[in-house]
Amino acid sequence: MNSPVTREIADKLDDLLRELAAPLPPPIRTAVTGQEFRWEHVDQTPLVLLIAKTVRMVSGIRASLMLADAGFVTESASLLRMISDFQTEVVAIATGMLSGKPTVAQHKFVEQFFALLPRTPEEMREQEKKSYVSREDLLKSHVNLANEHGQDGEGLRDATRFLNRLYDSYVHGGYQSAMELYHGDDRWFMTSGHTGGERLAVARVNVAGKLLEILTAMELIALVERNEELFMEIRGFSVRLASSGEDSRQA
Repeated sequence: MNSPVTREIADKLDDLLRELAAPLPPPIRTAVTGQEFRWEHVDQTPLVLLIAKTVRMVSGIRASLMLADAGFVTESASLLRMISDFQTEVVAIATGMLSGKPTVAQHKFVEQFFALLPRTPEEMREQEKKSYVSREDLLKSHVNLANEHGQDGEGLRDATRFLNRLYDSYVHGGYQSAMELYHGDDRWFMTSGHTGGERLAVARVNVAGKLLEILTAMELIALVERNEELFMEIRGFSVRLASSGEDSRQA
């Protein structure tokens, strides 16, 4: 399966991201030390978080597809696990914004997102004393959103936990993830790319499924911005991808 719809939509993600980011003023240069600088948004708002997380999702999904095409299936899966967290975060913060009553966890997550990285081991120790918002806290927003739309919120949470647990093996270099690369005939590992056609097809299916999740997150951001036209455009891509069956092994 060559996943033509997945590829077409992935190629359009950057344009959709530009439209989502349009309401934000451009970042400015902020001096660090000497000639060094970093790009910063003047106002550190929840919308900035949503766009920043989407930047990583768009970059990540395109890289994951490239890795799948090249046979680096375990690395592709590792990126998908990261994207899963980003998507969870975007949905949680976006739903809080849409409700107009963000939870304590949602508010705290935004605050912690903009905290600068520690510059010394001492600063790191101080930061580690703080409690951070957990994925479980953020998943509550997904459960509530699903329930509000007549879906099984608890079932969604269980499915998300299950899939994340499977993908964790790739991120942490689990035994089974290494053995996926073993070639019985050659009696060695496929470290230059998996050669099994079926495994490559599964990798592309996984990318398509995660792309569908990204589109859902982008739809919510469009709603936050009250951009009905952009929402309908993204929804059209979601429907098209779901109808293609490329996110299913039956395609």
